[in-house]
Amino acid sequence: EAANGSAPPPAGGADDAAPPAERSDRGRRKQQSASFIFGSMLAKSGDHNRACEFLAKAREEDPSDPKAHFNLARSVSLRTEPPADLDEAIACYEAGLACCAAGAAPAEARADLAGLLIRQGRAAEAVAQCESALAATPRGALPNRHASYNLNTALRHAGEQKRAIDATWTFLEPRVPRQAVAGGGGEARAGAEAPLTVVCVKWGTKYSCAYVDRLARGVRRHLAARASFVC
Repeated sequence: EAANGSAPPPAGGADDAAPPAERSDRGRRKQQSASFIFGSMLAKSGDHNRACEFLAKAREEDPSDPKAHFNLARSVSLRTEPPADLDEAIACYEAGLACCAAGAAPAEARADLAGLLIRQGRAAEAVAQCESALAATPRGALPNRHASYNLNTALRHAGEQKRAIDATWTFLEPRVPRQAVAGGGGEARAGAEAPLTVVCVKWGTKYSCAYVDRLARGVRRHLAARASFVC
């Protein structure tokens, strides 16, 4: 017995002392965690086919966990056997977002969902997801890169070229000194006090980085004013 006369705790520790129902619930949570961690590791290694099995199990064990929905959605959209199912992946993302508290949905999840919606020809819904992701940007933080990229793509697919250009400048301006930006509706300004910054945006895979290098060399060769080049 202990010095104060009370009986010592059971040798098995706190879990053995807990009621059977509570011990069962703890075991379920541990199993869920193992399924989630292993499934996420498989996904990270590129084995999305096997990842789907474990992430689906993790989701069944705790349907209220948004990360289980999001990780499963990504693997479902990238698996090869059975073939990727974009509708199923979209449903997984939407279920995960429904589990998030108001304003707490990860921007990356909304951006990923927007990418799938674009591929399904649902550009207007993709725009809404990207705008929600960007609206949740903390004060003073830079806009989410992935959401900004997909917003531009979704707007172009929706036929809203002007909004797509404006969205791109909204993303670029915090990264480039505002008084040095050439384009975006304003006149280029050069001079000793405010050197010119030339900005280009490389999208997709049609043109390699070699084209950017050629453009930069051409700008420096033909532009009389002092300038920096940003891609």
